[in-house]
Amino acid sequence: MTCIHEAGHASVARHLGCSAYWRIFALPEGTFNPETEHRWLGRTWSDAGALGMRAERKIGLAGVIAEHLFDEPDASALSIYDYIGDEILMPSLSDWDMMAGYSYRDLWETVRLVRKLMPRIRAEVDCFLNDFGVSYG
Repeated sequence: MTCIHEAGHASVARHLGCSAYWRIFALPEGTFNPETEHRWLGRTWSDAGALGMRAERKIGLAGVIAEHLFDEPDASALSIYDYIGDEILMPSLSDWDMMAGYSYRDLWETVRLVRKLMPRIRAEVDCFLNDFGVSYG
């Protein structure tokens, strides 16, 4: 999921006119969190700040939306709103910083955009995973 999350951020950033790239990192041995099942950390870098707050919010929302749409392609914006609020699944602090003050309209528009970009997101994730001889399904 970390790959999908980061590719979601980067794909939306690029769609909005930013340059963006992402990386994921394995957690050090012995730091696995069984509650969240997180074994990886990810980070996306972009020049989104130049686009303004609405664009930044969309990029911040895109990661968690991509994760949700990967599992439930027909999910509504309302179900994703509930998903974002889940304590265990909630976004990272850096994502919250970018999402700060998001409206339901921001969420709805970003769900539509990520759904449109999902083939590109999946292709980017496939390419990344193929480099490691792995697939997600």
